Amino acid sequence: MEHSLWQFFIDHRPSVVVNIAKVFAALGDDAVLLPLAVLLAFYGIATRKRTPVTLGPVFALVPAFVIVGVMKALIDRSRPPVEHALVEVTSASMPSGHAAYAAALAATAWVLVASSPRATLWRSVAVAVAVLAGIARMVLGVHWAGDIVVGWAVGAITGFCVVTALGKRLQSNE
Repeated sequence: MEHSLWQFFIDHRPSVVVNIAKVFAALGDDAVLLPLAVLLAFYGIATRKRTPVTLGPVFALVPAFVIVGVMKALIDRSRPPVEHALVEVTSASMPSGHAAYAAALAATAWVLVASSPRATLWRSVAVAVAVLAGIARMVLGVHWAGDIVVGWAVGAITGFCVVTALGKRLQSNE
């Protein structure tokens, strides 16, 4: 099934889809997400009265980077055939870092915007970006579906755990 799904993306990627995939893949890149996390932290500080929970986006990415790196080294899964890759990659395939980082940020944003009158909109955007960042990596031919799913899980769990831990710390300091 995983190979069939990957093959579907390889067989159905006209240039416009590839260009869109490159944009969404960039939204899972740490060089894009870390500055975005900092912006979200500033947003949170401005709207949530400077609680430690608002720093969740920044702090969720750091353990996600570490967890993904350790998992890639331990699992050492091969990537799909390189002749179908449309971007250069050098690390192991499992888990997808792009999917993990985007999901970590989406999970923290999910909590961060809870009190916003537009929470549903912002949550939908955060989840959509994380989902599309993962799918984009399959369109670009550099990940198997399982890599993406594990990346999403790692990121979401990391993000929610960080926000929960920061929230508990805040409550104990009150």
